[in-house]
Amino acid sequence: MNIKDFKNLTDVLKNQDKDALIKVLLDYAQKDEQINQDLLYRFTGRNLVSYARNIIQTSIKRVMRRDFIEYKYVKEAMSGANEILEMAENMVDDVLPCLSVCPVIFEEILELYNKCDNIIELEIVLARTTVLIEDVVAAIPDDFTDIENAFDFILDCMRKTYMDGVVDWKNDLLHSCVPLCRVPNVRKKFENYLLSIKDENKYIKEDVDEILCDIRNK
Repeated sequence: MNIKDFKNLTDVLKNQDKDALIKVLLDYAQKDEQINQDLLYRFTGRNLVSYARNIIQTSIKRVMRRDFIEYKYVKEAMSGANEILEMAENMVDDVLPCLSVCPVIFEEILELYNKCDNIIELEIVLARTTVLIEDVVAAIPDDFTDIENAFDFILDCMRKTYMDGVVDWKNDLLHSCVPLCRVPNVRKKFENYLLSIKDENKYIKEDVDEILCDIRNK
């Protein structure tokens, strides 16, 4: 839609009766569950995490058949996750709300690894989520007072990736937490977590040793 069309539509809508606009919105919401969820979130203050999960699940369920997604539909299945990512990428400075949707994305997408033919689209979403987390951490100001809660959201993501054996994402997330260790409670939590996983996966041991050395020298 170009600027002229947008202005024309704005003028048209401004001149419509409220009940007529409500009817149009309800018609669209009835035809598309994603629109329904979006309107509920925007106008009722629905919990952001619940909203994100609903949007992601709706796009997945739309194309899933017999608990499986065919190759040609995987990209469409990821449309909900990509919508949530786009929303989160536009609110990087709003640290906790932005990070709160990341564990949901990891959880919902990792569950599809054995339920579709095309994991490339899944990995694109996971990579994008990891970059989002790194960007949020990099943008956290020195006077931010809720770093421990921010870390807890990332820890939730790491636990999900580790349980599923997705080592690449796990390592990226581990390294993203290092700057948060300036807070003593976070450092202690992170050290305990690193020690708990150190010997459980040979592919991650070297990274864990490197990170432990890094945070202990801070």
